[in-house]
Amino acid sequence: MGAVIIYDRRWTQRGPLALFDRVKTANTLIISPASQFMSSSIWRQNASTGGDNVYWGTMGGVENVPADVENSFILFCGNQGINKAFVSWGQILQTWYGRTDRYVKSDFTINYLGYWTDDGAYYFNIPEKGKNYQDTILDINNYIKQLGVPVRYIQYDWWWYYYDKNHGVITWEAKPSIFPDGLQWLYNKTELPVLAHSMFWSSNTTYAKANGGKYDFLIEGEKSLPLEEKFWNDLLADARKWGLLVYEQDFLNIEFERVHKLWSDIDLGRQWLHQMGNGAAKNGLTLQYCMALPRNVLQALEIPSCYTGPCQRRLHSQYGQLEGGRYVTVCVGSRHCTLQGQLLDNQRSAWKPIPRCHGAEYGPERCGSNPQYRPSRSQRHGGVYKQDAYYEICQYGRPHLKAIPTSDGNRQHDKKARLAGL
Repeated sequence: MGAVIIYDRRWTQRGPLALFDRVKTANTLIISPASQFMSSSIWRQNASTGGDNVYWGTMGGVENVPADVENSFILFCGNQGINKAFVSWGQILQTWYGRTDRYVKSDFTINYLGYWTDDGAYYFNIPEKGKNYQDTILDINNYIKQLGVPVRYIQYDWWWYYYDKNHGVITWEAKPSIFPDGLQWLYNKTELPVLAHSMFWSSNTTYAKANGGKYDFLIEGEKSLPLEEKFWNDLLADARKWGLLVYEQDFLNIEFERVHKLWSDIDLGRQWLHQMGNGAAKNGLTLQYCMALPRNVLQALEIPSCYTGPCQRRLHSQYGQLEGGRYVTVCVGSRHCTLQGQLLDNQRSAWKPIPRCHGAEYGPERCGSNPQYRPSRSQRHGGVYKQDAYYEICQYGRPHLKAIPTSDGNRQHDKKARLAGL
């Protein structure tokens, strides 16, 4: 009998447990939470910790369990292999929560080509030489039009807003040095809807009442957590004015792991994600989860905004531990998101664990000539390498464009990229 636990060694990242026969048969047993996803946990005890047992229930750090709180787990057994067992397990959860994949198939950012500036992209955290990001985005937009590439939206990563030394968000607004004329002006110029990145909240966030803001926040150490839905309603309503289409919530794992109140309060994690989802739904927006824990992904089954559109989930790393210390590549995203129907596994961020240069990977002026710093095919975000063009193919075969160099003289080498096949 083999076992795959979809987590790494930190208890906060524990998720569903799959037990399967190593040889001959295809029998698979899956154990996972079926409710109270943010406060449930599974722990597999091995010989080094006193025996080979599995425990599941409410997280041990929870300080108070109200009398009316219910928790449930699902045990699913299949005989057609691990993948089909996960599919059937996911279908049961979809049915329980009334989910289908119809919103996934109709979502704008999933069904159309987008230009991205996130980690690994050509202009990640570094604009064109001698220009600010506003001018760079305008150049990119003009160049896309010249090429006739059907880009329908653009993504702005963490470089555009105010954050502290720990990368906690202070104010989710554009810095004048980045976009001198503002996001609304830029949206009017490009006419491209925006998928915008955000991280965990800084303890110094200007939105918190403790710092002179208007909203209740839990402040704990260097991090903070919004406590009222009105915050999300107002934040996302303002963002709609400058073209926001999808709110990308990154570093969900760090938020959960560093705000300890999320461990001790049985309902705070669920409240946090529900309030975010309600704010998105009220403003006609969708959400993308990034660096999400298994519990975040499962909790998305209940998120109301997933009724108005999919709650996307970016695959960011590989988890899995095989009995006996050998590791297998069981990906949290592919074993949760595509199985839950309303979630799409967005595989932009699946990197190989080898050194890579910071900033835009594809520029030789940044990577140099050292071959170990050149991205391998699989480092190109799980995409298809074809005639020096870089693509990302989502579940339904729509490519996401990562790198279109402009006419910068230092990047003439990349102009040979062929965009056929889009």
